[in-house]
Amino acid sequence: MNWFPLVTFWQVLVDMTAALDVPAGHGHRYGANIADGWAAVAPPPGWAAGDTLRLRALLT
Repeated sequence: MNWFPLVTFWQVLVDMTAALDVPAGHGHRYGANIADGWAAVAPPPGWAAGDTLRLRALLT
């Protein structure tokens, strides 16, 4: 991505606002998928599947 100060700012801003109408998990709507990603890559010590489910419920 090339950064052109004003042009790129407006393109990203419009993209982020337009991406709110897409289904969950697409565009910029990651929602509860963040919990699964963090649990898979860097779980805290003692983290269990139930902890991921509770975190996912809090994020939605």
